[in-house]
Amino acid sequence: MKKVEDILLPLGTFPNPKKIIRVGLPRDNYDRPLKIVYENEKDANEVLRSNKNNNNRLHHFRPDLTNKQREHIKNVKIELKDRTSQGELNLTLRYKNNTPYITKNYSKTSLKN
Repeated sequence: MKKVEDILLPLGTFPNPKKIIRVGLPRDNYDRPLKIVYENEKDANEVLRSNKNNNNRLHHFRPDLTNKQREHIKNVKIELKDRTSQGELNLTLRYKNNTPYITKNYSKTSLKN
């Protein structure tokens, strides 16, 4: 609990989690992820929102995804890989409401020309 508080402190003040669970099996030289459960969705979303501008790559947070969401992300990444291997240029993944989609990646200089 103390470790989680130390990680969250730079991001702001949040309520105490309801439960903290280690995910996965212990292995040498591997830090297992933590599942942090809050009393309500509002508190969890507040932590996720505060993490958007977090430049610390050592500690980052992601929402828990359903199997359908995981499958969708996997399919979009496969489609991106297929399209780039077929020669399409400037493709990138963007997220809207935590849902990925493929779009053209235009740089500011290419828009001026």
